[in-house]
Amino acid sequence: MTADTEFRKLVKDSLDHDRACVVSDEVDPWLELSAIAAKKLGTTVFFEKLKGYPGFRAVTELLSSDTKCERFWSKERGDFLSMISTAAVSPQPCRVVEKAHFTRRLKSLDELPLPRFFSSDGGKYITGGMILIKYPESDACNISFNRLMQVDSMHLAFNIHKGKHTDLLCRDAEEKGRRIPAAVVIGTDPAVMIAASAPAPWGTDELAVASAIRGRPLDVVRGPYTGLPIPAESEIVIEGYIETDKVPEGPFVDYLGVMHGQGTGRLFSVEKVYCAENPIFHALMPGNSQEHLELMSLPVEAEIAQRLRKLTRFVDVTLTRSSGLFHVVASIRKSTDGEAKTALLAMLSSYPFLKHAVVVDENVNIRSIAEVEKAIALCVQADQDVIIVSGAKATMVDPRSTSDLLGAKMGLDATRPINAGKEKFQAVPWPETEGKNE
Repeated sequence: MTADTEFRKLVKDSLDHDRACVVSDEVDPWLELSAIAAKKLGTTVFFEKLKGYPGFRAVTELLSSDTKCERFWSKERGDFLSMISTAAVSPQPCRVVEKAHFTRRLKSLDELPLPRFFSSDGGKYITGGMILIKYPESDACNISFNRLMQVDSMHLAFNIHKGKHTDLLCRDAEEKGRRIPAAVVIGTDPAVMIAASAPAPWGTDELAVASAIRGRPLDVVRGPYTGLPIPAESEIVIEGYIETDKVPEGPFVDYLGVMHGQGTGRLFSVEKVYCAENPIFHALMPGNSQEHLELMSLPVEAEIAQRLRKLTRFVDVTLTRSSGLFHVVASIRKSTDGEAKTALLAMLSSYPFLKHAVVVDENVNIRSIAEVEKAIALCVQADQDVIIVSGAKATMVDPRSTSDLLGAKMGLDATRPINAGKEKFQAVPWPETEGKNE
């Protein structure tokens, strides 16, 4: 496979270094693709032939682990998180070029291999697509992952999280009665994928954030129809308008594997569809996809790490994948008993979907559920070490959030008290055998 773009380099890197699965038989995007990929969650699956779509290929679970990300960017975990948090506040300009990777013109959405993942889904879906729109007061662009359901050959309905920047921009346009020029980008530079997931400040040019993550300018071309700056190395690009109309969207199985019933989505009117030669369709798997969780968690972990470095001697942080990113655990090297609770408040306020936070001492392996549970069991007194915040901002994917997206959050200080002896909390090591009977 020719690795002539950063996205294709990432695909090739995964095929070369991971135990990737290459499917050479023709596969139907209608339920068959997802059935095969679901058996390999966490493992990259590359589909060489798609039934009914000659020349198209597809890939799932591409950025599905910390290891893949660290290897592709050649950075240790701590440096990788610092790179993301720094890029979000120190964006670098993009470079406008004339030549695009996506030179082939398609007639409509019907020529794209949009998968149907579950029989209960409302239709065919784009799950690895990022919607790109401009902030009205500047040339800065917002880009975010949103699932898009095909309505017909020239329309999509997309789900949007309440309060996210894309939602606020759409609400503002709706109040003014205007539609928004927009583009959907599928299969592009991995730095753009990270930037699209990062909680950057309002008004930040997230394509410039991608440039900062790359360490060099991101090449963009002016969209042939909208004039928007579009990542030049994209596999598939859809140009059109976000209308003020609302349309049915769903049902759809979300990243937690839970069914979301039919709701109301925004309408995307398609004007132009482009793709590269022999394009690779990037599909984010719903239902416990490790790639989905990785893309969501990395920018939040970077944000929390940056916050905690200002408050305490920070060691490490992880959003637990098994909790669907509702749980976060951090380790610190505390010097006063109040530091852990301050850290908890910073963690819980970092992102709406976080429900439960735990802070442990530096000697605890935060990626071991057993060690974290032991720290909770030994160190937490419920009347002293638990913080509960009611009526906090929540997320639509939390089935216990209210209709106006409010919920409760809990923090556990599972660090040992400063004045308590370590021997009460640490396991006693087994004696050495000195080589006898080994």
